[in-house]
Amino acid sequence: MALADGAGRLQGRSGGWEIAALRGDIFAAGAALLGVLTQRLSEPCLKLPGSASVSATDLQQCSFEDIEIPSYTAGQLIDEAQAVSRAEAAYTEALATDSPDAHSTVGLSIGELWLSRAKRLKGEESFALLHRAGESFQKVATMKKSGADDETRASAWYNLACVASLLGKADHAAEALQRGLNHVPPAQRRAWAAEACKDQDLSVVRGHAQVQAVLSAYQVQSKGYSKGNQM
Repeated sequence: MALADGAGRLQGRSGGWEIAALRGDIFAAGAALLGVLTQRLSEPCLKLPGSASVSATDLQQCSFEDIEIPSYTAGQLIDEAQAVSRAEAAYTEALATDSPDAHSTVGLSIGELWLSRAKRLKGEESFALLHRAGESFQKVATMKKSGADDETRASAWYNLACVASLLGKADHAAEALQRGLNHVPPAQRRAWAAEACKDQDLSVVRGHAQVQAVLSAYQVQSKGYSKGNQM
């Protein structure tokens, strides 16, 4: 967190959407860590760092107005839900621009934030977040070519396949997986398909005929599957 704010101060007020996105990434990582700790500890929290120090050299190069206070309360304790909320706020700030790069990069990050959070919840809360993740990934996947490169769109489609799988929609997962692979360089498609065979997010639908058809096109057979014996 101090890293993002320190970078913003050194770049002055024109740091751009990247600084807000970095802040979002840091809070998202914190939320993921707290999610893991929740399985072992009761109500874990993270303590936000104190104010990042500014060297004498930095002070000489910056005017008083250039040195901003941190975007958080130093020493404050936050839980997973608060970390997620702060990540969302930072990403929303980063999206307050017309930059296509911002909308593709941050859109993917927001989708990953909701997907990660959804997997740590159950019931209606998880269901709602999976739909929010799907909406974010869909926006990136269907952006114009000038707005997102093939690698970003491939990741968005792949994540959409994961969301569809967790929602139990095998046909949608198969379609998204195929669309994602279409954006992957031919030489790398087999590796992506092999990864899909191991991804726990796809385990629900991996034995479905349509998903197997996509994987078998790249000569990859998922573990536990054989012809004539669909899971």
